[in-house]
Amino acid sequence: MSSRPTISVEELVAHKADIVVIDASWIYGPFNQAGIDVRARYCQAHIPGAWFLDLRSFARAYPPQDARIDAVTRPPRQVVRELIAAAVPAPQCPIVITDMDGGCTTAPFARLLLIDSGYPNVRLLDGGTPAWTYVHRRRLTDDGPRFLELAADARTRSPAQEVGTDRFATLADVAVAIADPSRAQLLDCRGLPDNHGVLPEDYRTVEIPCTCIVRSPEVVEEAPHGHRFRKPPRLAALLAERRVSSHANKIATCYFGVGAAVVATAFEIAGWGPVRVYAGSLIEYAQARWSG
Repeated sequence: MSSRPTISVEELVAHKADIVVIDASWIYGPFNQAGIDVRARYCQAHIPGAWFLDLRSFARAYPPQDARIDAVTRPPRQVVRELIAAAVPAPQCPIVITDMDGGCTTAPFARLLLIDSGYPNVRLLDGGTPAWTYVHRRRLTDDGPRFLELAADARTRSPAQEVGTDRFATLADVAVAIADPSRAQLLDCRGLPDNHGVLPEDYRTVEIPCTCIVRSPEVVEEAPHGHRFRKPPRLAALLAERRVSSHANKIATCYFGVGAAVVATAFEIAGWGPVRVYAGSLIEYAQARWSG
């Protein structure tokens, strides 16, 4: 596979025998008003041969710093490698990540986790599972569901002990950027202008002091069934409008990292400079501020 961050359904079909497909669907509780059970939905209808990466199990094994928030946490790289080894025979094996909302909601976070953990050949299915079934009329199946999930006692070390990488930033990296904005642009990628209804009420006024706003819903567009990333020219125009530097270092923040991963991927698609994701984002930042 090429270095492009996305792969079309046609490409996946042509090379599917050599590719590991992973469904990383997940819905954060406050956004799941319909009460969708993503595991059950995967069991009922998934791309043939696809594994299910249970992002919810990450929160059980590595709970967020605030126990009231049922959010995904970035596990240590060693733990990710041990988990993915069940599905991926070798690090160089091509991997395609999908989700059931267009491959541009939770799949980007899973892709960055895998790349950061030593799997360089990971791409997103353009349009996700909806593109597979509705647009290209490929069948889904309920056969052979397979799960990649962490046990609640999986921890071997804290994610906070992980250093920053070219994919993820730490609280210390964010603190440096706040003190000296020339070191990195901080991007506010929250899906909403504030935290109301997303985080507990005591987070209502908490914000990371960012210099630019690029909200995660702005980098995707409606598709016939679900969503997909906007085309590179439209993404580039949006980023220029928001006065984002095309070459400076950038750190994307949101509530807990998932939306930031969507925006970081959009930058990659647009061909705009490096962007790291602050996986702890507002939850970790608030806890550090309150404890300090």
